[in-house]
Amino acid sequence: MPTLPRSLRRALLLLGVAGVIAIAIGALHGRWDVLRHACARIGPYGLLPALALTLLNLQLRFARWQLYLRAQGHALPRLVHQLLFVAGFAFALTPAGAGDASRALLLRPRGVRYAHTAAALLSERVSDLLVLLLLAALLHGWLLAAALGTAALALGAARLGRWRALPRAVRRLLRQTRRCHAPGLLLRASALGVAAWSAEALAFHAIGLRLGLTLPLPLAFGVYALSLLAGALSIAPGGVGGTELAMVALLMGFGADLPDALAVTLLTRLATLWFTVALGGAALASLRLTRGGVGAAPARAD
Repeated sequence: MPTLPRSLRRALLLLGVAGVIAIAIGALHGRWDVLRHACARIGPYGLLPALALTLLNLQLRFARWQLYLRAQGHALPRLVHQLLFVAGFAFALTPAGAGDASRALLLRPRGVRYAHTAAALLSERVSDLLVLLLLAALLHGWLLAAALGTAALALGAARLGRWRALPRAVRRLLRQTRRCHAPGLLLRASALGVAAWSAEALAFHAIGLRLGLTLPLPLAFGVYALSLLAGALSIAPGGVGGTELAMVALLMGFGADLPDALAVTLLTRLATLWFTVALGGAALASLRLTRGGVGAAPARAD
């Protein structure tokens, strides 16, 4: 199976780099002093536990991703598949869904059809929404109803695919998600999602403790999840801007002063979002150096 055209790989790489640089400049404009002071306070090794928890988050999300692709008949070699999965995060800060499109392009030479990747991506997003609503319900109990509604929607996705009022492409995509939303698989995927996002919430809590914020663990989980949801609603790439604003506001609502809230927020995003983007870039570079790279022969489950 042929590899991706060199011009397309180069365009993707340039798009990812440009997106990261532009958003990094916008996100940190006027906040360099706060970030530098926060790094001095936390010490040279203070971020290590948070970085380890972010790695755990990625490992658990990859395990969930494997469930979705295996449900559609794909069984890729684990190391290459993991590199492909992480490489997609190199484009997490690019606009117009380019990050998701890049994962589909990276997987296509491995024999994974675009429709299958799209179904797995949609299932992943629904799972993330469900999990974050569950964690945010620790802060506001009424969000539990929204989580239950999301679960019901996921279970009924295949039936929605029969609704002729929807465009044909949307109906095909919803029908394709049927295997990903089988009750047993949905339960396992949700458990992995809860563990994954709880790991990042623990990273947020650990950074807060290092900077003197004694937010109770359930509230920390709720604040982190609600901040990510706010960022998702902002439609900005990576939730940049909306997530930070919500996190600072929520921390101040629980008694933190502005400098501490800003410090915790910036260090948390550095240890989660920006660290993940950096790992994505490293994985993408390693794929280019790996013999066979993205263009090895496809593998399918029996």
